[in-house]
Amino acid sequence: MFGNQFNDLSKRFRGLINVFTKAQRSRGVALAAVANVYTPDFSAGIFFNFTPGANFTLANPTNMPDLGDHQSGSFFITQDATGSRTITFGNKYQAAGGISTIVLSTAPNTKDRIDYVVGPLGNVHVSIAKDIKA
Repeated sequence: MFGNQFNDLSKRFRGLINVFTKAQRSRGVALAAVANVYTPDFSAGIFFNFTPGANFTLANPTNMPDLGDHQSGSFFITQDATGSRTITFGNKYQAAGGISTIVLSTAPNTKDRIDYVVGPLGNVHVSIAKDIKA
């Protein structure tokens, strides 16, 4: 009945200032590995959770925002009962001092959070909070 009228809403309202009167929330997306590679789909959410069972790669995200647009969120990573899992990154990830500065905690069952912001040129800037505890 409405055809494509509502398909372009995100483009139609791009550039407008949004004022939110309530908190904006997003459910965490559970990531599953294929051959020890986790590939986040940035259209599925902004928060991602996983527990690697081996050393792994965080691949470049799919469905990145358009160039010039931004997105931010977090990866919540829990070491399994073995621990010592290491991370490598796809080539779109960048960090202060270089991506090699992002090193996970190694103790079993440790929780780390990697925060990200997609920059205007499509790179994913990351920083880490390690060994998160109550």
